[in-house]
Amino acid sequence: AQAYEAALLERDDLDRQFAQVAGRREAVAKTEALAQARTATAAKIDRLAAELKDKAPRYWDYRSPEPVSVAALQSASGADAVLLHEDEALILFMAVTGTAEGLVFAVSREQVAWARIGLTSDKLKQRVTRLRAEIDPEGYGLAGNAPNGTGDASGFDRQSAYELHQALLGDAAIQAVIKDKPVLLFVPSGPLTSLPPGLLVTAAPAGGREADRDAEVL
Repeated sequence: AQAYEAALLERDDLDRQFAQVAGRREAVAKTEALAQARTATAAKIDRLAAELKDKAPRYWDYRSPEPVSVAALQSASGADAVLLHEDEALILFMAVTGTAEGLVFAVSREQVAWARIGLTSDKLKQRVTRLRAEIDPEGYGLAGNAPNGTGDASGFDRQSAYELHQALLGDAAIQAVIKDKPVLLFVPSGPLTSLPPGLLVTAAPAGGREADRDAEVL
């Protein structure tokens, strides 16, 4: 495997060198030499790949894993039955960039559903950053701004956390899959990789902003 990885790096380096000299009249000989070297390296890569397939077939599962199918996730018997248990639901977020909305998928042993994320990626990033800043004021440069020196004096914005929950998981189709599952397995992407799912508030909060500063309520 190490020799194969080294050969890939060697090929990439030759490609960079070739791009730098290609088209230069004074570098014709250099270009030909690089082309010959790349051909030889490509042959070595093919040879090493064939050896790996014979001696270490599981290596390719690591390097280029195949997507897991819904059928495999929902399997109740055989080797795939350990992928998703009866008390679990898998939630996969596909967050895109810019002003488009991403997608959320939910899979349990019994059901599968998808929905659009109710916020654009830009707004999603803003919401996530705001909530993260409220629980980690030091890390976001907010420490010392509040009278008690701990960060934002307004506390944790439960309403914003609830609205984010609704945008991500509030769709009826998604709720039908996950509502009765005590264990939720999250696969985030984009700005959601920095969001602890436990920050989401699942019911409309009572008490207003005053309660957002109450430790007992939180």
